[in-house]
Amino acid sequence: MSSAGECRGTMASAPAGRRVRLMLRVLLGLAASGCTTYHPATVSTTYFGSQMQIIGPAEGEARASYIFGLLGPLGDDRIEAAVKDALSKSGGDALINMTVDRAVTHYLVFLVHIRTFVSGTAVRLR
Repeated sequence: MSSAGECRGTMASAPAGRRVRLMLRVLLGLAASGCTTYHPATVSTTYFGSQMQIIGPAEGEARASYIFGLLGPLGDDRIEAAVKDALSKSGGDALINMTVDRAVTHYLVFLVHIRTFVSGTAVRLR
């Protein structure tokens, strides 16, 4: 009789254990999920004429995170930082025909991650 009682106790606790595991999976999924939106910011068509030498295509990126909209930025997501990154990779002095895109990702309610992408043609000024 005691073995049947133990068996019933085990069967009764199994659904509760499954519910707890399901809740943990849902919470983990919510914590790992995010929503990303892309915002094209600007396009530049600066031309320096004969005062420049074209190096080639260049791309750069800058990123920052904000917590609760109050703490941050943790990093630098400004366009200037992304341009500096692109120029350091290409060895250029300036970017022409530049485009800027921003990706804003929200994780749950309290964390926002912003990535700024720039691409264009790197030039060396004479």
